Amino acid sequence: MGATQSSPDPGRESWSREGVIPRGKRVEGCEPLRDVHIALLGDSTIDHKAYCVDDPSVEEVLRAALSAVSPSASHSSSDSQTPSSAFGKEGTTPTATNSVTLCARDGALMTAIARQANTMPDHATHIVISVGGNDALGDISILHRKCADVQEAAQLLKNFVDEFIAKLREVMVATLQKYRWGKEDKDRKNIVLCSVYIPQFGPFGVTNIDQASVEVAALLLSKTIQNLAFELSIPVIDLSRVVTSEECLANPIEPNGKGAERMARAILEVVRVHDFREDHHAIFPQRKL
Repeated sequence: MGATQSSPDPGRESWSREGVIPRGKRVEGCEPLRDVHIALLGDSTIDHKAYCVDDPSVEEVLRAALSAVSPSASHSSSDSQTPSSAFGKEGTTPTATNSVTLCARDGALMTAIARQANTMPDHATHIVISVGGNDALGDISILHRKCADVQEAAQLLKNFVDEFIAKLREVMVATLQKYRWGKEDKDRKNIVLCSVYIPQFGPFGVTNIDQASVEVAALLLSKTIQNLAFELSIPVIDLSRVVTSEECLANPIEPNGKGAERMARAILEVVRVHDFREDHHAIFPQRKL
């Protein structure tokens, strides 16, 4: 990676040209990224290559970052097309210290998580789950309902959030029971949940959906997802801190290349910083991206 460079802000590291891997001591001392295999589960928040044009997706950014801190090159085990250079010679797959698998699928609902998890390799060490956006969009009609007063509107939103979180809780409890709770250390997966970010209908010129209403609903969902992660004693990535504006999106709801880079930074921060040896909650990112 070259010599360590000073940062104008002593409290923050300088970052490589790709914006993902911090330079200097942070890279040289990144033993937590040995033998890491990240499985990405969810919807188009993660399976968003189609929306990145020529920019790398979050899977590709993670693969490059993990490869850069591996003694050997990493690879992706994805059903999606992957550059052949990632696999070495044709017909062979190199052994990688760090790697990533894309199990997420564009359009997936919460109920798809169990099926997606069944496709990840046994040696996966970390499961990152970002799902629920399509479930929420299916109920977006509530934003058009006429309410007599603020109290009625608040109750409507509360019912929406309660139903959403009940479904997500069921999915997460089933995932934790199968891959973490009560498992031997060698079989335990490190599970990370992602909250939602705020869709940007207004900035993309969508006029039949009120942006202010969307922001209120998304922030309620985000906070409630964080509370669920606290209840389950797992780390959570607050995507409202990551995908922060229309500049991170290809359309009102799907991340672009900039969004991918920022999500990859947040995922790598969890993997590096969080102590998964004990079940405890933390919110990431813990610094500005």
